[in-house]
Amino acid sequence: MATKEEHRKNTRVHFETLIDLTCGGKSFTGCETDNLSTKGVFVLGDMDLQIDDQCNLTLHLSGGQNIVLSMKGTVQRITDTGVGIHFTETDLDSFTHLKNIIYYNSENPDTITDIY
Repeated sequence: MATKEEHRKNTRVHFETLIDLTCGGKSFTGCETDNLSTKGVFVLGDMDLQIDDQCNLTLHLSGGQNIVLSMKGTVQRITDTGVGIHFTETDLDSFTHLKNIIYYNSENPDTITDIY
């Protein structure tokens, strides 16, 4: 039997970083991500949100320079471990960074066809 992972159309990679969310009138800072794609993110934690809550997201990338990605999205999935958020708006710079994150964190980047 196929798992949910196998039904996904977009390449998703395990990626841990910090994210700030404003969803459903509530703000959450310093949350941890579990995985990421160009279409969404899974955020760890119990945030007491509802399906279809609208969100503003700020993803913080660390490294040589601090890069901040900004997206808008909607809550699509709620589990015991966190919340899946589908991106509805992403600016060009943030989308470019997302594509690079997926490419460089993929187990087999040369087979990815859905990020370009």
